[in-house]
Parts: sequence; structure tokens; C-alpha cells
Amino acid sequence: MGGVMAKRLLFWIIANVLLQFGVPVIYFVYMRRMVDEEYATGMRTSSDGDSMIIPVMGMFIFVLITLLAVNALGAGVYLLRRRRGLP
Repeated sequence: MGGVMAKRLLFWIIANVLLQFGVPVIYFVYMRRMVDEEYATGMRTSSDGDSMIIPVMGMFIFVLITLLAVNALGAGVYLLRRRRGLP
């Protein structure tokens, strides 16, 4: 049974890391394409780097806080179930 729990824990850690870095990277790619399109159409003429990095870092922090909350809730449920002897 310990091997199954170790595999689940490893999967959970990998999923968290992928979400933590994957979601902001995908958002960055979306923002980069949107800004490039604005440059191509002439709607944007300034090269303001903050217009992309601030929303991307906001997304990174949002995902971090969300994952911390979900993981804390999941750990709490796991510990309560373990204490009560539930599977």
C-alpha cells in the first residue's frame, strides 16, 4: 500500500508543478500573441514591457494561492479521514 501512496503523492506533486508553471506560460503565450497582433495592426506603438509581465505575474500568484488553498484543503481532508480510519 505504501507504493501506491508514493505514486499518488508523486503524481500530485508533478501535477502541482505543471499547473504552477504551465498556466502562466500559456497565459504569457496568449498575451504575447495578442500584443504582437496589436503591433502588426498598428494599435500599439509603444514597447511597454510591463503590459505583459504584470498580468502574467498576477496569474502566477493567483495560481500559487489557489494551489496552496487546494493542497491545504486536500491535506486536511486526508488527515481527517486517516484519523477516523476511513479509506
